[in-house]
Amino acid sequence: MRINNPNLNLAVMAVRRVSRRLARDFVEIRQLQLSVKGSRGFAQRARDSAEREIVGELHEAKPNYGLICPQAEAIAGADPTRSWAINVLDGFENFSRGVPRWGMSVTLLQKGQPVMSLIHDVTENEMFISVPGEGSWMNDTRIRASNKSRLSDFLAVTDEATLNRGISRDFSGPLKSARVMGAVSLDLANLSCGRLDGFWSEAVNLGDLPAAELLLSEAGGLIESISESGIVAAGNEGFGEFSAHVRRNSS
Repeated sequence: MRINNPNLNLAVMAVRRVSRRLARDFVEIRQLQLSVKGSRGFAQRARDSAEREIVGELHEAKPNYGLICPQAEAIAGADPTRSWAINVLDGFENFSRGVPRWGMSVTLLQKGQPVMSLIHDVTENEMFISVPGEGSWMNDTRIRASNKSRLSDFLAVTDEATLNRGISRDFSGPLKSARVMGAVSLDLANLSCGRLDGFWSEAVNLGDLPAAELLLSEAGGLIESISESGIVAAGNEGFGEFSAHVRRNSS
């Protein structure tokens, strides 16, 4: 990691500690897949425990900062301008079924804007980080978004909710491939390092993705809202054509 930022260092240490526990729980979940009772209840308890742990650790280190978590009630801080936005387990369905495609994200917001972001792909041991003006990094490597400009070269992803809404039958026609992978933050992290070329969703609000928004923008990509609950993202070179294609075919 090449960025020296105290809040980022704090978040990285907290995420690494909590992710080690989740990784152990994930091994147990894979064993539970063989049982009649299944693993979903265990997965929910693992997620809740991990969230309590990271919330407690960040709150203890920075008691004046607020905290925003999807599964818990927001905590107001004495400093109204700063808050942590935490998603302790993106890709819960994958996690609960033993599929190695899930991760954690932490963002520090200042006056509502991300000033530090972290997305951790736990099973791949890849830490994506970004701070404004410092670029985006994966572990110790500087990353850049895809420079593909033709849709015929695009490997694009969406989320399950969008797929289930029933996208236009010919949506994927011009694309090289379109698929669902089950963890939006990891999709956008992989878009930020050029492994993927485009992402769209009709069921995700841009405000729910501050870590990915900063990571992608610092990597030279673009992300924007296409509706109250829809976004499109791609590398700068192909964004215009991909965004136009998404808007034409969105329901």
